[in-house]
Amino acid sequence: MFSEKDIARFWTRVRQGEGCWEWQGTVHSAGYGVLRGPNGKQWKAHRAAFFLTHGTLPGPGRYVCHRCDNRLCVRPDHLYDGDAVDNNRDTVERHRRAPAPTHCRNGHEFTPENTLPAFKSAGVVWGRRCRVCTYRTNNASYARRHSTESR
Repeated sequence: MFSEKDIARFWTRVRQGEGCWEWQGTVHSAGYGVLRGPNGKQWKAHRAAFFLTHGTLPGPGRYVCHRCDNRLCVRPDHLYDGDAVDNNRDTVERHRRAPAPTHCRNGHEFTPENTLPAFKSAGVVWGRRCRVCTYRTNNASYARRHSTESR
């Protein structure tokens, strides 16, 4: 996949030190290093480093995560194969995102029995909503539409 020339060029763009090895090439707007790999495909630098040192990438639904929380770091021992749960947990623990709320805005607890998915996209659930509040809103809307006063 990567030629010897590609591999040599990759490592010349890395500043190695005692801590993180930072990518010195192009940086994406999200803060990750990026490069053009074989066939012109764009790669994130940390994923390329993982591939070059492990010979493979994590499978579907898996991520190359940083132990150091430095998006420019490509040091192989700072990278690990994780899943969405690992990645999301890291963002909360490292204060890059607030923890998910435990209650809806009306004070109902988000439990498995009282939680509905907000919406699905490509089979993935994004967000959640309170079952009690959703049913109240839907019932009130139905009542308004079917009231005799509005006819």
